[in-house]
Amino acid sequence: MIRGTWSLSEPLVPANISAIMVKMGQEKGISQDSLLENTEIDPAAFSDPKALLTYQQVIILINNMLKLCNEPTLGLELGNAININQFGMLGYAILSCANIRQALNLGLKYHVLIDPAFNFEVVEQEDITSIRLTSHIPIENIYNLICDIFLANFISLGRYLTGLDVMPIAININRTKPEFFEKYQNYFPNCPVNWDQPRTEILINTHILDAPTTLADEATAKMAESQCADILTRMGPREGIVVKVRRILLSNPGQYPPIE
Repeated sequence: MIRGTWSLSEPLVPANISAIMVKMGQEKGISQDSLLENTEIDPAAFSDPKALLTYQQVIILINNMLKLCNEPTLGLELGNAININQFGMLGYAILSCANIRQALNLGLKYHVLIDPAFNFEVVEQEDITSIRLTSHIPIENIYNLICDIFLANFISLGRYLTGLDVMPIAININRTKPEFFEKYQNYFPNCPVNWDQPRTEILINTHILDAPTTLADEATAKMAESQCADILTRMGPREGIVVKVRRILLSNPGQYPPIE
């Protein structure tokens, strides 16, 4: 189990993100057969928008990729390679949002459609806002990869959505400073990367939340979010109780129900 919430053997994870990993591995000269060894993943799943993989399959694929690539910043590469269209209907909804704040709120509500084990929170203050990774995956190399994808993908998607330089004012990472730390710094020019921190988080100027997106369309945003809600309803028991409570609390950001 992952944090006691999701089964490793139940198909829960859309295959499209794993498809990016396989494609990247092939571009590095690794055969598809080697990447998929022992995963029992049918390559046809990568062209099926409805295909779901189990966490066990994804974990084996990631371990194969890490072993065969031997690249310590693989997660950052993947984060840069993941485009908004890989998020399915949620991607269309985010593309149509009015600004970064609205896009983050949608991500908070519907991230389970992309990966039920991935969680984050947004702590907004007057001058500085923190986007914090809150996933707890008890497999170190998998967790580190998720952290790196999170860091790189937020920045690349922010640029894509707004056309602006949304480089954070600081990045905090909750693991020991590695020997290859300079490679991380190269991914985030002019942004301090701090190691051995209590949490992994991206710190941005709060005013960036109001940055308008280039493809904002209110009608499309409402239509796409409605479809996301329908998909989430059909998922039903696939959500763990913690995620379900979080989703209900975040369904109307800033308007939390009383304890009763």
